[in-house]
Amino acid sequence: MNKGQLWTLIRVNMLYVNPQATQKQRQKDKDSNQIVKSLLMNYVLTGVLFIVIYGGMMLAIDFPKYPGFFTSYVTIFTIMALAQSVTTINNVFYESKDLKDYLPLPFSQSTVFTAKFTAVAITVLPFILPLLALFVVTAIRSGYNMILAVIIGLILFLLFFVLIFLVCSLFVFGLTQTKTFNRHRKMFTFLMIGITMIAMVVGIMYVNSRQNAIYAGKKLVDQTVIGVFLPLHQILVHPLSYSAIGGIIGILALIVLGFFLIKTQIIPRMYRTELNTMAAPAKKHRQAGPHASRNFTQQLLHYNMGLLKNATLMGQVLVATLLMPGIFLFSFAINGNLNLSQLGPKYLGVLFLTGIVLSQMTLNQSAIVANIISLDGDNYNFIKSLPISQRTYLGLKFKFATALQEALLLVVGVVIGFVAHLNWALILALLAV
Repeated sequence: MNKGQLWTLIRVNMLYVNPQATQKQRQKDKDSNQIVKSLLMNYVLTGVLFIVIYGGMMLAIDFPKYPGFFTSYVTIFTIMALAQSVTTINNVFYESKDLKDYLPLPFSQSTVFTAKFTAVAITVLPFILPLLALFVVTAIRSGYNMILAVIIGLILFLLFFVLIFLVCSLFVFGLTQTKTFNRHRKMFTFLMIGITMIAMVVGIMYVNSRQNAIYAGKKLVDQTVIGVFLPLHQILVHPLSYSAIGGIIGILALIVLGFFLIKTQIIPRMYRTELNTMAAPAKKHRQAGPHASRNFTQQLLHYNMGLLKNATLMGQVLVATLLMPGIFLFSFAINGNLNLSQLGPKYLGVLFLTGIVLSQMTLNQSAIVANIISLDGDNYNFIKSLPISQRTYLGLKFKFATALQEALLLVVGVVIGFVAHLNWALILALLAV
């Protein structure tokens, strides 16, 4: 395998990981190398932030005595990795639509797919990196010295990361082979992005609730043990036990099986699909349907709705818009500190100011209003050439985006009102902005 070719293909595929972020970087006149460096730096910073925050929180729990907490943490970050891998694999392997472009080029099949899988792994790694801290902390708590604990934790993390990555890949590729997924690809992708956001919020809520219990001096009651991840706990706490040895053998066997299935089933099937797509005759254009008779405003609304069908974009918009309010809201709610039913009419002004703060939290560079015009892309130059008023066109786009953004804020405000047990007068004050 040519290392120069491999690194070049990895850089190319990194541009497909997040098409919207790549496009924004290009608009800043950055070349491909600068964009890749920027993306890699973001992933490094995200990974460091995750491992510092979650790792610091994990120090307070004696995981060898609480296998239920251990397996719960593993489950949370595994779900986050799975959800993230779905969107990334969809972008790198399917939305890029570049496999057929490699066929006439002097790249081996193994080089092409190694580059793609590496790009996906780099993206997924930050979401599962807190497990490295979990394994190391558990090993230290089990009586290993610092150096040995780091080595054991790192080896187990690498094996588990490879296993989870293979499982995620097989799950996604298996899902994409179904007719239901192909018929509703955008809906499935959007749902998985939503699951990523929910999993992140749930993870933060769960960790925060455990920390509050510890700081309050409450006695921790272990969670229900999730059996599928218990061998990881045994490997770290009782490495010579039968369950630990069986767990290591099982992990290695599943890794070998995963590589075998990807090499013999997934990769050949994807190439066959690409060849069939190239050989298929072009579809005839349909005659103008009922949309042709729509008036100008209806056509623009239909066009703008079509721009929002990009599942990855909408997922990022929702994450950026709803993540921070969701974290603050549910972090308080899970600890039972958000019962504001006793507040009376004199707090109307306070709720009004809270609404202003909420709107500022949700209106950012990733909001729909901030991105609706850039979504036109090359279509904007074409639209400028049409005999329509730019003021009218941009005004309609702005009204459309504003209506969607206000709908999101309305939903967030109502949810906050119900969770906080606010009366309707205070909820209306919160939404008055």
